[in-house]
Amino acid sequence: MPGSAAAWLEQRGGTLAAALALLVLVAGVAYSLALGPGPRFPDEIEYLRLAENLASGAGLSLDGVRPTAFRPPGYPAALTPVVALGGGPVAARVLNFALLAGAMGLAWLALRDRGHPLAAVLAPALMAGYPVLFYTAGTLYPQTLALFGVMALVLLIGVKPPSLRLAALAGLLAGALTLTVPTLVFLVPVAVAWLAARAPVGRRLAVGALCLLVAGGSIGAWSVRNAGAVGSPVFVSTNSGYNLVLGNAERTTPNAGVNADVRREIAPAARLGEVERDVYLRDRALGWVVENPGRAARLYALKVLNYFNYRNDLNTSTRASTLADVALALSYGGLMLIVLVRLALAGARRAPLSAFEALLIAVYALSALATAVAFTRIRFRVPFDPLLAMLAALALERALECLRPKQRSTS
Repeated sequence: MPGSAAAWLEQRGGTLAAALALLVLVAGVAYSLALGPGPRFPDEIEYLRLAENLASGAGLSLDGVRPTAFRPPGYPAALTPVVALGGGPVAARVLNFALLAGAMGLAWLALRDRGHPLAAVLAPALMAGYPVLFYTAGTLYPQTLALFGVMALVLLIGVKPPSLRLAALAGLLAGALTLTVPTLVFLVPVAVAWLAARAPVGRRLAVGALCLLVAGGSIGAWSVRNAGAVGSPVFVSTNSGYNLVLGNAERTTPNAGVNADVRREIAPAARLGEVERDVYLRDRALGWVVENPGRAARLYALKVLNYFNYRNDLNTSTRASTLADVALALSYGGLMLIVLVRLALAGARRAPLSAFEALLIAVYALSALATAVAFTRIRFRVPFDPLLAMLAALALERALECLRPKQRSTS
């Protein structure tokens, strides 16, 4: 019976969630070993080099001599203890899988504390069955670290009772997420607004202001570091100009991403310094938007839609990539279908959204709008896809509750 099965899952929820997380971690360790001891992508080499120089005391530097702000500091800082202990790419990948397993645990904890014991089991199961999370954890990119941070922030602001201490923790976490992936800066006002709205009337201003102050202070401290290290108070990193050009140029397309043909835009910046190059490229991108407002608006809208794509344009097409596209289309499409049905029912006023569901939907939608300012890729969506899994789990729980046999009155 569906009802008895749901009750069985609820009773063993913690054990099942832990078992799923452990399974993902063990599989991740095996996958990390199978990938071998070397990095596979150029960006991975840079992140490891930055972590090595941080561990050696040379600061955030690519060559161990000159300080840089080209990469956000969050992920290299997270890798530094691994490197300091003698770990290489394999150990760094294992750290990513540990973060993924931890995020599954946070999903269980958040839904359990919100009074959804069945959804608390279903969400980690859906995360475990979503292959892009596993694949991304096997790469040395900051998205899995950001995924863990997003889940922790959702737990703090969406589940725990608002307080000054929690506001400070949420602000610190939102700031750290921005220093890991700069587009996540939109989470700062989300955290401030949500905590202030949930706080007692007399403490709303204090809770919101403290969260904003702590988040702004952590981001501002890094800008002060950049002013001294590279001569300019750069906001987080100096690769924002390049990313903006990739997504806002004459020959780019909504799904081109890093494959966009922007040679003409970046060629004049080849001999500029790090900060000057960033400023030049940012001005080129913004200049194109101002000169082509209609085309830029249409491109932005298409990039927002591309955020929900199941595939990215690649330089090569292989059987392996085709199979991966099919797997992602089925897994992501399944989650989206469940959530869209849930939204349709809410729109028809047959099943109103809870405040927590509204938070998850708002964060997911805002992530699309923020990411599309530059360009959208599946990898950039990874920190937020677990929110989709949580929404789908809540929808499935509601459906299963409807199938449970109603208790008969004994009076």
